[in-house]
Amino acid sequence: MSSERVLVYLRVGDASAAEVAAALDAVLAQEDVDFEVLVVDDASASEVANAVAARGDSRVRVIRNARQRGAEGCRAQALAGSAAAFIAEVPETGVALPGALAKLVAACAAAPSIGIAHGFHLSMDAEGRVSRDAFRARRRYLTACFGPDGDLRRDLLLVGDVVGPLRLYRREAFALIASPPAPRGEPLLAATVRIAARFDVAVVREFLFQNHAAPDPQRFRRLRRVWESVSKALACRSALRPDPGLFAPQRYAVEKLLATRVARVALSEPLSQLARWARRRWRRLVVRPLAAVGDRLYFAAVERGARYATLLLRRGAPQQAGAPRHIGYYLWHFPVLSQTFVNRELAALGEAGVRVDVFADGAEDIALADHNAAKLLPRTHYLDVGDKRALARYRREILRERPIAYARVRMFAILCRYTRQKRYDADLAVFRQALLLAGMLRDKGITHVHAPWADQCAHVALMAARLAGIPYSLQARAHEIHRRSYQWGLRERLEPAAFVVTNTRYNEAHLRAVVGSGHAAKVHVIHNGVDLPRFELAPCAARSGGPVKLLCVARLIEQKGLTDLLDACYELGRRGIDLRCDVVGGPEEPRYTSYRLELMRRHRRLGLETRVRFVGARPLADVLGMYRVADIFVLPCVVAADGSRDITPNALIEAMAMQLPVVSTAVGGVPEIVEHGVSGLVVPPGNVAAFADAIAALIRDPDRAALMGVAARRRVEEKFDIAKNIQRYVELFSDGGEARRTLPAAAPAALARATGD
Repeated sequence: MSSERVLVYLRVGDASAAEVAAALDAVLAQEDVDFEVLVVDDASASEVANAVAARGDSRVRVIRNARQRGAEGCRAQALAGSAAAFIAEVPETGVALPGALAKLVAACAAAPSIGIAHGFHLSMDAEGRVSRDAFRARRRYLTACFGPDGDLRRDLLLVGDVVGPLRLYRREAFALIASPPAPRGEPLLAATVRIAARFDVAVVREFLFQNHAAPDPQRFRRLRRVWESVSKALACRSALRPDPGLFAPQRYAVEKLLATRVARVALSEPLSQLARWARRRWRRLVVRPLAAVGDRLYFAAVERGARYATLLLRRGAPQQAGAPRHIGYYLWHFPVLSQTFVNRELAALGEAGVRVDVFADGAEDIALADHNAAKLLPRTHYLDVGDKRALARYRREILRERPIAYARVRMFAILCRYTRQKRYDADLAVFRQALLLAGMLRDKGITHVHAPWADQCAHVALMAARLAGIPYSLQARAHEIHRRSYQWGLRERLEPAAFVVTNTRYNEAHLRAVVGSGHAAKVHVIHNGVDLPRFELAPCAARSGGPVKLLCVARLIEQKGLTDLLDACYELGRRGIDLRCDVVGGPEEPRYTSYRLELMRRHRRLGLETRVRFVGARPLADVLGMYRVADIFVLPCVVAADGSRDITPNALIEAMAMQLPVVSTAVGGVPEIVEHGVSGLVVPPGNVAAFADAIAALIRDPDRAALMGVAARRRVEEKFDIAKNIQRYVELFSDGGEARRTLPAAAPAALARATGD
């Protein structure tokens, strides 16, 4: 936690009570920062201030102004109201993302010369959602704007507002715009210029804030922009007038930059609008009709030929026999903090004598990588889709050596309907990615490529394997086979595989029904495993009589059922049970931003601040320590609205390995992990009362809970020991799955019916 105190200042003007509540909830959920919150109600007509005061949070103070004092006057109140070293100004119509304050404090405290720190921000819709495409487009734009060689002072004068809405000021910098002679009504841009003249500005190149997009009135839009540009330019010039040399005259021709800015808006804007109008008309009258016809013809061709897609890759499929030589794992990102089970699997293969390299599109959690992932990083290779020279070389080599395979895979990319919408340009991009991966596999001497997820990564891995002339396999785990949006192309990814691994009998029945009886024997069940020596047993000492310690390790996503957990903790508190519950796991942005906000709102509405803590993502070493001091592990899984569900919650297996009694729900493969009444308790999903009753039953009978913990450890030793389970992987990689091409003799009747046997 940062030792410097932070004042979070939030001015309430015209925002609604719901918007202010969301902004405040996001601030109060920040961690690893010592902060206080000052809400200034600048004579607003709403009852927001009363609602904030009614919360009774000791970290929050409210100031009500009888008359409007404006942004400058409210900043002066914030400056006078606290001696904090840093002051964060939070807009009332947006939410700070987890960890935002801590990252801003670290950036601002890095050097005394830094006066402002800010980060990336993006706009969300009325329901707090951001599409994945919009997220990626915004990230590309901001990364280009805030490059490492950018000159922020020049951009402030020439472009305008380039500093994000969530800002953290050093106290001395904030005083420049909060105390006299700060002019009343000064644009925030000009205020930033005054600070930038004396201090450096730090940029955290991560998304730290999401705001609601404000509507832009169309009437007199161009005239308003010109007027705003002129007024802001004059304000910037006024801000620098006391000492025009502050912006290094030898580098910054202030008058010229400001004049260029006004001219750009006044002259270039009309010409740009004319060009945009012409382009829009051209697209509307010519391009769109032709594109619509082209897309329709392309889609019709795909629909007619889709049934032949699998046949294209089935012929001439490479076979593998003998000892496994060099395996390539292909993932979207590596390492990922929430996928420690993949890291364990890879490490265990290496210890079993299998040579493994990792191929990924990008990195994600390198700073929090566990010891298994850290050992694999030297053998991890990242695809650079922008490397046109390498792509051209791989195309030439494969066309020369495997022209028929190249043609088949190219046609497969066109015919296979792997997404809801089919577009030629998207198919071409996926094919290029497969071509790049195939070339890298050949360069590294990979003899077998494996996709540990059955999503689009498996689609790319399949095409790359055929281009490289090596076998391909995949593992089907959870959302990528049950979420409705992932069903496109699933059968086409499964059928050409040398073998398919899944982690539960629940998934096995589903997958065999998808591929039919002709390929059902390709599906093999290998349970997820844990490295048992790392999971030392939790002590079985008698409880001291303090609060019962519950632990939940889960990402903040819908299928984890965390809203049910909050309701259950509230119900247990209402029954007089003294408990503390830690939730370990980070949010998944931007897909589940609205869900995280709903969690925070419910957390405060139920008054669970002292009972339930959201401690964020933690490395495995920290989580192991939390397992050791917990009394009961809880995980109320549910089926999400889009069909997503937990199949094999690895945290559940880890908790059982630590000899903890567990309470979970009958979703996915949970009943295969937890023997109800023996190694834990399993209740129906979505039944908060039953979940609370199960926890209460273990609290009332600690001896029974201790026996369940012992049975849980024994269950993991029998079925989920990675050292035992990895041998099955070695066999499959050696013989391509040929050793067990028959259904298990004990296959349930329901499974036989599902596969048509």
